[in-house]
Amino acid sequence: MRAIAFGIACALASIASAWEQEAQAQDASQPRMTADLAQELDRLLIDQYFNCLEFPPKTGSSYVARVRIALNRDGSLSEPPVLVNPPIDEASKPIADNAIRAALKCNPLKIPEKFSAYWEQWRAKTVRFYPADFGSDDVKQP
Repeated sequence: MRAIAFGIACALASIASAWEQEAQAQDASQPRMTADLAQELDRLLIDQYFNCLEFPPKTGSSYVARVRIALNRDGSLSEPPVLVNPPIDEASKPIADNAIRAALKCNPLKIPEKFSAYWEQWRAKTVRFYPADFGSDDVKQP
């Protein structure tokens, strides 16, 4: 279970640095999320997406589904999730389908009120779903 959460954690960790870059580009008058708050939000999202995943049979695929999500302030999807990188082989299709289903099933995400002031930083993101997230040992994350 830790390995599964770790796979999603790696994906969200890469998002955190993108949040920081996006925050720097924002108007200085807007509040900025600290690194600790960003990590806390990442952990909340990891837990929620993990609970929404289904566990299909191992595919032997190293495909990493990348799903772009856009969120309203209340954590609901403001538009349908988009698979950024559709798989080119049939073996990877269950991973892609499951990632989209997880994004839909988790709608709305439960975002605590303390993060509402930072909505500009978390309203749009790309979430990566690694094979390890689905119980596959085919790809190990660093």
